[in-house]
Amino acid sequence: MDIDFAELELLAQQPLDVVEAEEWLASAAQLYENSPTHELFDRLESAVESYTLVRDHLATCLRESAEAEIAFFLSLLQERLNLLLEQPKPLLLEQSKPNDLPPDLQLQMQLQIQPA
Repeated sequence: MDIDFAELELLAQQPLDVVEAEEWLASAAQLYENSPTHELFDRLESAVESYTLVRDHLATCLRESAEAEIAFFLSLLQERLNLLLEQPKPLLLEQSKPNDLPPDLQLQMQLQIQPA
C-alpha cells in the first residue's frame, strides 16, 4: 500500500496552538463521555494500529499528535474502568442463594440464620 504523506507533511509543518489542542481534547472528552466502553476500546485499538503502521514515516509533530491521541483514549478508558470498579456490587448477601456463595460464606450465613 502506497501512502502519500505530502499533505500530512504540510500539516505537520504548521504550528499547533496548545490552547486549541486542549480545547479540542476537552470537547472530545465530552463527546465520548456517554460512549460504551467497547467503543473506547475500539477507538484506542484503531489509533494504536494506525500509529504502529505509519510512525516511522511521520514528522515529529504528527508523531506527537498521534501519541497524544493514544494517550487521550487510554485516559478515557482508564477513567471508565475506574468508575466501573468504584460502583457498588448489586448483589447483597441476603439476596443471594446460599449455594451461589463460597463455602465459608455459606457457613457464615447458616450460623446467622440459626436461632439462638
